[in-house]
Amino acid sequence: MFFGINFEIIRAFCKLLLFGILVLSYFILTAPLLLVYKISPVVTRKLLCRILQIYSRACLNIFSIEVDYKVYLERSTHHFIVCNHLSYLDIMIVAARFPTMFVTSMEMKKTPFLGQICTLGGCLFVDRRSRENRHKELRELDDALNSGLNITVFPEATSTDGSRVKQFKMALFDAAIRTQTPILPLCLNYCRLDYCEINKNNRDKVFWYDEMTFFAHFWSMLKCRRIQVRLHQGETILPSYDCKKLDLADRSREIVTQFYRPINL
Repeated sequence: MFFGINFEIIRAFCKLLLFGILVLSYFILTAPLLLVYKISPVVTRKLLCRILQIYSRACLNIFSIEVDYKVYLERSTHHFIVCNHLSYLDIMIVAARFPTMFVTSMEMKKTPFLGQICTLGGCLFVDRRSRENRHKELRELDDALNSGLNITVFPEATSTDGSRVKQFKMALFDAAIRTQTPILPLCLNYCRLDYCEINKNNRDKVFWYDEMTFFAHFWSMLKCRRIQVRLHQGETILPSYDCKKLDLADRSREIVTQFYRPINL
């Protein structure tokens, strides 16, 4: 505060304004693509992935998020990407590095604002509580992998408070087996916030979990001056047809955990 001026609020408003302009332009650019989706879904999804990558990089700049990418992946190969999950910011961080589609829940699709963004981002939605639509959803996942698209899954099935990497749900790993797609484990660590190490006292400004409301959390995040993140690439797993999805899930989690720094203090 200086002469009654709250610079945190000014910073947040400026970021919100820039983000609003970016989101509006994204809607204008991508909405027409949904009209041609049924005609050419593969081409549309690939284009949406590229657009999402460009806009994710712009968002990281607006939000002052600095990412140290410890990634050495050849871009010519597509992967079934799995990553630990801490915040809605994870999507931008991964998408800024990889042109990818994300798999998320039907609950997210029904979330105001985030649901519309996910739809226009080409997300695949999975209803974990219903078996009726599961075959159709898994077929769409297989089709995307067979067409050479990167698919990103957060196998914890929820974002967490950072104290540990939760057990990975195994269901979607079947897609990697059926399509013989290499699995790429990624590990996200949020390292520093406003030049201080992320800890139990400040993590809630960036981690979004449990019953936190999106808009209140988003406004708090906008007030941050600087967020530093590290994204590690783990050893690629090559599934065979006789692999068990439980083994793949456990191995992927083991690799992610090797790089993860728990928030315990």
